[in-house]
Amino acid sequence: MDRQEGLTLKRIFATAAITLLYATGSAIAASPVELSEIQGYAPNADLSTLSDHQVILLLQIIHSKGGEGRKTHLVRGFLLQANGDSILNKIFK
Repeated sequence: MDRQEGLTLKRIFATAAITLLYATGSAIAASPVELSEIQGYAPNADLSTLSDHQVILLLQIIHSKGGEGRKTHLVRGFLLQANGDSILNKIFK
């Protein structure tokens, strides 16, 4: 990962953190269009267990600057961690 990608990732996560801090606590409920957009980057993913905040983070990744391959990689990595399937989650169980 080069310096520019690192800075972009930091901006994405900073924006996501701010979004979480300022969330009103009311239900956001992801729309079918939003879930379909996420499914486009991870076709076989089970999105039924995602929280509203996780959906917001994924949509921020999808709408960020950068190549589609990078976005696909980030979305799939996020979903693996969210579902507990990441290698780190398996090691530390």
